[in-house]
Amino acid sequence: MSRSWQIALMAGVVLATLGWSTPAMAQACCAASQTGGPVRLSPGQVAALGVNADGRLYTGRFDGTTYRSQQRNNLEWRQTLAGARQFGDSWQVGATVPFVQSRRAGGEISEWGGGVGDVGVQARYELMATGMSMSWPGIALVGSVVAPTGRSPADSMQRGQTLLQSDVTGSGWWRVGLGGQVEWLKGRWFIAAELGASQAVLEGQAERTRQVTPLPALAGRLSAGRPVGASWLWDGALYLAGSLTVDQDLGDRIDGSWRSDTAERRVALQLQAGGYVSQHWYLMVRGEYVPPIDGFGQNRYAGPAAGLTLRRVFYAN
Repeated sequence: MSRSWQIALMAGVVLATLGWSTPAMAQACCAASQTGGPVRLSPGQVAALGVNADGRLYTGRFDGTTYRSQQRNNLEWRQTLAGARQFGDSWQVGATVPFVQSRRAGGEISEWGGGVGDVGVQARYELMATGMSMSWPGIALVGSVVAPTGRSPADSMQRGQTLLQSDVTGSGWWRVGLGGQVEWLKGRWFIAAELGASQAVLEGQAERTRQVTPLPALAGRLSAGRPVGASWLWDGALYLAGSLTVDQDLGDRIDGSWRSDTAERRVALQLQAGGYVSQHWYLMVRGEYVPPIDGFGQNRYAGPAAGLTLRRVFYAN
């Protein structure tokens, strides 16, 4: 074979490889971004508006770290309006506005309540774009501020309209958070990890008779997944992902002493599947399960959850 034919063959192999790997990497990058929450934008998107609708059935409670089933189940419905905007090449800023409805039952009593939850603002700064380097993962910093716009337990008690506090929709504290995200891509597969901490900084209600000092809360997430072929979707891909999330609230100091019964933990397994039903509309279904096993939670109600996300996306061109 002549040298010119060898060069032409090698060039054809390289072009074919690039033609296969580039769409695969782009799709995996898009799949990774779908696990980052309602205000995370995918590559090429400049803005998004949407709503998340979630329902949770509380079937048990962790008493300390021991799981106990409940005789009567509680329900919670949550609709979250979300929006995000890209600024420059590295910044994404978003906001969430939740609405909460709860049904609580105890003994012979059951009641409904709800209202607006705690509004949040999030920002993400990308240090290294996902998929842009063959040797480095995507790296980003994320920050958040949550305002106590919901009704806290103390506010519910002062209001005095529910016996089981079904009208509680918020924590009653301003909270700031900071964390990091890392995303690895290999062909069509992705692995995404996130670790962060948050701290309540200012009480959003009247001063209590006891001195309460919240300790930090920690949150971690590990996700993996890939797109699979789906010709009925706009871009021919269905984005699948599974996640393990751990939330640990270290609790409160009350009158100078740490109370172990105020610490909370939740370990959850999550699955999600989504796709673009058109160029501008993304639809995703989610499921979550907290294993009813001792040690997988602490001082928290637990149960399965399911959700639906509908998002309108906007592109640069």
